[in-house]
Amino acid sequence: MSEKKSRSGKQKSNRNIVGFIYFFALLFFAMIGYMIYFIGWQAEDLMGNAYNPRMEVFNDRFVRGAILSADGQVLAQTAVTDTRVNQDGSVNPEGTYTETRQYPFGGVFAQAVGYSTKGKTGLEALANFYLMQSNANPVTQVVNEIMETKSLGDNVVTTLDAGLQKVAYDALGDQKGAVIAVNPTTGEVLAMASKPSFDPNTIVEDWDDIVNNQSAAAPLLNRCTQGLYAPGSTFKIVMALEYMREHPNDWQDFRFDCDGEYQDPADERYVVHCYGGETHGSEDLSSAFANSCNAAFSKIGTLTDSKKLLETVTDPLVLAQKQYLNDDQQKVIDDFVSTKELPKRVDDFFVESITALLKGFEPVVIDAETLVEKLEQLQPLSEGNFRKKLNDIVASYTKGKDESKLRIVVKRKEN
Repeated sequence: MSEKKSRSGKQKSNRNIVGFIYFFALLFFAMIGYMIYFIGWQAEDLMGNAYNPRMEVFNDRFVRGAILSADGQVLAQTAVTDTRVNQDGSVNPEGTYTETRQYPFGGVFAQAVGYSTKGKTGLEALANFYLMQSNANPVTQVVNEIMETKSLGDNVVTTLDAGLQKVAYDALGDQKGAVIAVNPTTGEVLAMASKPSFDPNTIVEDWDDIVNNQSAAAPLLNRCTQGLYAPGSTFKIVMALEYMREHPNDWQDFRFDCDGEYQDPADERYVVHCYGGETHGSEDLSSAFANSCNAAFSKIGTLTDSKKLLETVTDPLVLAQKQYLNDDQQKVIDDFVSTKELPKRVDDFFVESITALLKGFEPVVIDAETLVEKLEQLQPLSEGNFRKKLNDIVASYTKGKDESKLRIVVKRKEN
């Protein structure tokens, strides 16, 4: 009896030990999984974070790399002055070692490139991880470690064009504002200028003056990415598209005489003025769009159907172009589609969301009567051959166009 109790006790003890083994094995594998996830997906963000104290360790190992423009010009670089060793190789006991971050273009790229003292901003912060790493020969890096010599950090090549940036910066003059130039095909930022600006070369010396005496001018603010502005005329893109859809055969005949304002005939209390009271004179749709004429587009608004405008904004093909939307914009559009109502206040974020949807959009209009005539010319065909012939007819309208960005619109002539 006592042997059975002893055997039962040992079995229970063994089960407990096995349970502990499985538990710690699970923790071990979970830790390995987390390390793989950390190294593979999180390392770059965490290691590049300016608040990560480990970056100070890299400062002792690497000379911060340079930031270059797309045409190879230096936007930021680190100048090293080392007088600890004389030219003959002897040690200079009074020598010093200093690193100075230099910005050859001064305030031209100040907000876009940022600075790396007093914290890090702009590209200095965004590319921090790469600037403090080195792809130099590992053997060379080991030798430098032994010799207590820093290795050169990697350079970062941007899409910014130095010449275009200078033009944008100079065009702003003494005014507050921002200019951004983007390649619409690739999304590359070619220029990003903001004023008022500051000189990142003297940011340490000028810091108190910038944050105290110049706080109203906000020179540290990147107005391209942080400025909040009214939507302006961006929604005219949507209005122009809707007008062309509703008037596929005569939108080219649109004419408007701009005297600087448009008064609603139905209610004279509503008057829309052109910016600065400017008078644009006689305009067609193209020139009204080019002039961003508020009066002309107010008139266009009275010539479009609000329900059809809603259909244009919620067009299935347009909604299929969700690749152009970020998560926040997607939520705005989803809310819009579900309610089927325009927001009470069309703010700039809503307009930006709609504009993103319409990126690369090109309507192809097919006259319904012409399509019917072509179909009537066909002999009786099987369903398969009929579909093929119909596809051939539609293809004749879209020849040479990117079919992935087309929306086929069949319009019947209005009596």
